[in-house]
Amino acid sequence: MKNHWSEYWSQGYITSFGEAFKMNYQGEIKFLWQGFSRTLDKHSKVLDVGTGNGAVIELIQAVSEHECVGIDLAKINNEVTKQINGHFISHVSAEKMPFKNEEFDAVISQFALEYSDVDLSLSETHRILKPEGKLHLVCHHKSSIIVKPNRQILEAGYAVKEHVLADLKGLVNVLMNNEPTSLYIEKN
Repeated sequence: MKNHWSEYWSQGYITSFGEAFKMNYQGEIKFLWQGFSRTLDKHSKVLDVGTGNGAVIELIQAVSEHECVGIDLAKINNEVTKQINGHFISHVSAEKMPFKNEEFDAVISQFALEYSDVDLSLSETHRILKPEGKLHLVCHHKSSIIVKPNRQILEAGYAVKEHVLADLKGLVNVLMNNEPTSLYIEKN
């Protein structure tokens, strides 16, 4: 499971929603990032933390001339990012970034920073952000329409692992020993 995002990005997706947004984010997310881009000086240096395959940088570059750098802890797909006007670096954590102090005019992140050690990541962000620099984040909330159903799926998976699989393992053990048995499963 450690490399799941590297495996995901290797498939060539531009967004974290796979086939749902084949070309890139649309609607509110697109307008949010392009609007933010327009608030920056013309040739600002922008860092995208948790860039994936560069979806947000592509949105920003459609309306600006910013110098964009994207980092991700996962391996970024160079076949995807070579078509985007930016510099991309794989295997970089938000908690320890290889940049000079006060190097960036803006630091952005979408659906990424909240999965890091937030205290360390924000400290690093503060270090590399220029005075008067801008930080713009889009994060999952624990009750968002994305997180909530996935949390329920994960909890169901844990319940299956914890209860049903244990009962089946016990049944297999009994059957392997050729012992007559009955099986009682309690529904919780």
